[in-house]
Amino acid sequence: MACNRPVLESVLERCRAGGEGFDCFAEGGRHRLQLYGALPRAWAGNLGLQCFASRIDIESADAMRISSNRWAASFVLNLAGADASAVRSDFMMMARREPRIVPVLADPDIEVAVVEDQSGSVLASVTGKDSTGLLAEVLRRFESFGLSPRRFSLRSEAGLVNDWFWLDLPTTSISE
Repeated sequence: MACNRPVLESVLERCRAGGEGFDCFAEGGRHRLQLYGALPRAWAGNLGLQCFASRIDIESADAMRISSNRWAASFVLNLAGADASAVRSDFMMMARREPRIVPVLADPDIEVAVVEDQSGSVLASVTGKDSTGLLAEVLRRFESFGLSPRRFSLRSEAGLVNDWFWLDLPTTSISE
């Protein structure tokens, strides 16, 4: 359930120092993508859809927001179905741009369990069948309720997801 903090430590340091960019390198039979810097609100969904279009599988991810728009993230990618040039993709650009074409996405077959944690934020667990655009759709649904992620941990195995999102509650002001 917890964010894989040790994997994120070096990325967090670069992001806190004002750095921006990404690194993608081989790690065993997979690739590790480290992404850090200023990113738009929908960056994770954009990246997920762009990776799908490039036939790159995201097997796991851990990400943490360190300020209003600065994120540090670490992904494990499976490039087996992708073109050999996929490792040289501009992942920062992929995260910053909405895909031009989004396939018709099936309604995801997932369950969402939400609990309030001690800090007053919301902890949401998403489990179920993995599908194209799942991350983008889950984030869109959270946003429709005014919830924004401050960190997340994504895991996909054998076509099933076990994802966790730490969400900030919407801020409201009452004017008299």
